[in-house]
Amino acid sequence: MMVALLIAGVGSLLAGLLAIAFGIPVKEFSFGNTLMLIGAILACTGMILLGLWMVVRQLRDIARRLGPGFPSEVQAGAALHPAAAEDGGFPVQPRSGGAGTCR
Repeated sequence: MMVALLIAGVGSLLAGLLAIAFGIPVKEFSFGNTLMLIGAILACTGMILLGLWMVVRQLRDIARRLGPGFPSEVQAGAALHPAAAEDGGFPVQPRSGGAGTCR
């Protein structure tokens, strides 16, 4: 999927720039104007596809970092502190000095 976005983006960008380059010498005719218009649309589409490729790449990296490591760390933390699981998840016990006691 990512390779297809990259190939389509680069191909579209290059085709758009090529169409603009071929449309400039024949600017006086309507065919040249059409080539430049289509080239601009293709170049913009290519840049959008390249942007989407970068977004998908970053999301894949984030998912790889959060994926399998996150749940196992939570389970390992509960296994290391069994008293914390019994007391509602707080590993430190409150002081027995009463409320409002300053030391």
